[in-house]
Amino acid sequence: MSTIDWTILIFTLVAVVVYGVFIGRGQKNNESYLKADNKMPWYIVLLGIMATQASAITFLSAPK
Repeated sequence: MSTIDWTILIFTLVAVVVYGVFIGRGQKNNESYLKADNKMPWYIVLLGIMATQASAITFLSAPK
């Protein structure tokens, strides 16, 4: 990999960590983070589960 590739990779990894710390700064504990203080409507959780399942199925079934 070239220097520009390494630079972009490291920048992206640092940006993801910084964004996660920024977003998670108001969380009180792990349960508050994982369950969103029970404020998420059921249909949003359903869409997230369906999207994760579709992504996994697509990844596993895609021929190479």
